[in-house]
Amino acid sequence: DSGAGRPGGLRDRVCQAMTVELLQEGLPRVLEQAGQAAADLPEKAAALVDSAVDAAEQLIEQPEVRVLAVNALLVVLLCLVGLLFYVSRRALAHAPYGSGLQSITFMILGCLFICFIEVGYRPPYLIKSVCKITLFVACITMFQLCNPKARMLDMFQRPKPKQLLLALLAGVGVYALILGSFFFFRSHIDLSQIALSLTQDSSISEHNFLFVSLYISFFNSLLEEIFFRGFAFLSLRREVPQGIAACVSALAFSLYHFVIMASWFKLWIFVLLLVSLFVAGLFFNWVDSRSDNIYNSWLIHMFANFSINTVGFLMFGMV
Repeated sequence: DSGAGRPGGLRDRVCQAMTVELLQEGLPRVLEQAGQAAADLPEKAAALVDSAVDAAEQLIEQPEVRVLAVNALLVVLLCLVGLLFYVSRRALAHAPYGSGLQSITFMILGCLFICFIEVGYRPPYLIKSVCKITLFVACITMFQLCNPKARMLDMFQRPKPKQLLLALLAGVGVYALILGSFFFFRSHIDLSQIALSLTQDSSISEHNFLFVSLYISFFNSLLEEIFFRGFAFLSLRREVPQGIAACVSALAFSLYHFVIMASWFKLWIFVLLLVSLFVAGLFFNWVDSRSDNIYNSWLIHMFANFSINTVGFLMFGMV
């Protein structure tokens, strides 16, 4: 038995000797390579950070990215204002029109932030729409979080068919009124200047105006009705007298369009348009006060945008 075990013992000793030799020769080499890799690691990490910084700088130089970054900062600012209101909610509960003050504050900030982006950056229409959506939604969300009893979803309660029919008839009348007013003042309106401004400032041209007009008519009108009628009027009138809520909402609706149209018209037409928008805001508020939802004013608003888009199709030579 001992003779049979010698070959196996010999093999084991040979393997152990080879293993020790390999370790003695290879381990220093491995340790040297590991040390070199460890020494190179800070340099590689620094190079990776430099590459990331360069990529970020190139990215932030893109106008669209810069606008979205500013928009994100403005949303954060709205959140800070909401936090301030939330912390001071007990004090505001005993103040006259406490919740109304919050609603007006968020409404003013939302409009000012949109105007800031419009004037300061003049982004393409798609980016501007994204900013508007996020800012308006942030304003309403912050107000709801600060006032859990605000019942913001009440603006979406089911409309009555008769009211929708009357709104439809009113919308047709508004369409005819706006289009008739355009042709009446046509000689005082420079459509080529407006088209040039839209192309340069908002990247709107005859190539994409069809899609822009669909967005303006249906979605943008709904967004504005949610903000200016549902939030700035129907919600506000629960905290302040209805007349004050109606005037504040209509004034905000009018001034909100101030920056958009500032360079398009002669001064007297511009003032006339602002007054007309204020009156339109009062009319929309009156319609919604009778129905307690935004669907009727939204329907009329759509027809108003239909008429404006009709002028746009004429302006770009699409009809």
